[in-house]
Amino acid sequence: MRRFGRYRKIWTAVFFFAIDLIYVVQIPFIKISNFAVIDSAFFPKLLAACLTILSVVELISGIRDVRKTGEEDVAQTDESAEPKTDMVSTVGTLGISILYVIMMEPLGFVISSVIYVFVEEILLCPKEAVNYVKFAVIAVASALAVYFAFRHGLNLMLPAGILSF
Repeated sequence: MRRFGRYRKIWTAVFFFAIDLIYVVQIPFIKISNFAVIDSAFFPKLLAACLTILSVVELISGIRDVRKTGEEDVAQTDESAEPKTDMVSTVGTLGISILYVIMMEPLGFVISSVIYVFVEEILLCPKEAVNYVKFAVIAVASALAVYFAFRHGLNLMLPAGILSF
């Protein structure tokens, strides 16, 4: 297990390269719509490019860390490398992300996004720094900004959910 700690960034980069590859292979199957200025494959291509760049950066960072880190340093840092709070944050984020996707259709993009961003902020913020009012304002502002960017800027519809009349 200590050996894995030394190569953690490299394995993370390889994992995200694999996810990126799966994602890129699916892009040609996206139905292209001609009614928007930017077609429906633009953002998946942009996200794939960003994921590739981030994976390369993580790989380079991991290789540098392996080269400059000795076995003694890894043994000392590996024991406290992943506190329980990281696991709670990871599992919590996965759980609320799944709920977000499930609730998108019935609640709509705006409501489900506000709830998701609000809960995610609470989950990831240290307990002593939680500010519910600030988190609520950020959640509402970000959800509305994304909604209006897609609806009016890109002329793409997002699920309306219970807000549709």
